[in-house]
Amino acid sequence: MKRALLVLMLLSLNLFGYQKWVAVVTNDVAYSDQKVISTIYLDEFKDQIKENLRKNHYISQIKYMSGRWVGIVSYPKGAKKRQVVTFSKRLSPFFKSVKQKIKAGYELKDLEYGNGRWVGIFDKSSSKKEQELFNRSKWKNIANVIKDEWRRGFGLVDIQRGASKWVALFTKPSYKDQELYTRDEYAEIIDKIVEASKRGYLLTKLEYGLGDWIAVLSKKAPYKSVQIIKADSIERFIEMLERYKRKGLYVVDLAIGF
Repeated sequence: MKRALLVLMLLSLNLFGYQKWVAVVTNDVAYSDQKVISTIYLDEFKDQIKENLRKNHYISQIKYMSGRWVGIVSYPKGAKKRQVVTFSKRLSPFFKSVKQKIKAGYELKDLEYGNGRWVGIFDKSSSKKEQELFNRSKWKNIANVIKDEWRRGFGLVDIQRGASKWVALFTKPSYKDQELYTRDEYAEIIDKIVEASKRGYLLTKLEYGLGDWIAVLSKKAPYKSVQIIKADSIERFIEMLERYKRKGLYVVDLAIGF
């Protein structure tokens, strides 16, 4: 039995490689500081989120990474934004809550799926942006939705895979002239990101789903430049984030894959 388990572990490593914790960082954000909150248990994580919102801290990213809930808490230099963070077990109530929040003047800034929960980070917004959320089971179908939304002038802000569904978030007005690439190897998606950057495109979203890395690149991005860093454990990941933060580079996106 032990030998069979060892063979299975080796096969898994050969097929998928080591898990990669990835962060996109930039110095083009008006943050004075940033910290990582992390826990295994959802209830504890929700309590941490509530406490930071109570203190008027800014929740900029949430990710479920290798059995842990991870949040990026940022400290903006300017006026603080009012936020709401929601957790839903099923997709239909999540879609309903998104519509309700948008109607109440909020903008969905970050979308996440992890450990059976759909998560949304909403900012109170005075802008008149339109937002649309779609779900499809197959990649080819969500890819067609993306093309249709691009033709309608919407920008792809976020895309997630969860509970056998692809969910894509679009905003208008938003990014202009976007490209999307998928590759099953991390090194290959990095090559595409570098190649596209030479043509004036900047990475605005990095995700992983169903064995593929997904990169969304935009010409009119909110940052002048970004860097991509990766680690193979949560401990090393947090150490790297701290080191880059001391250089004035802050997290604007998180991803985890193989």
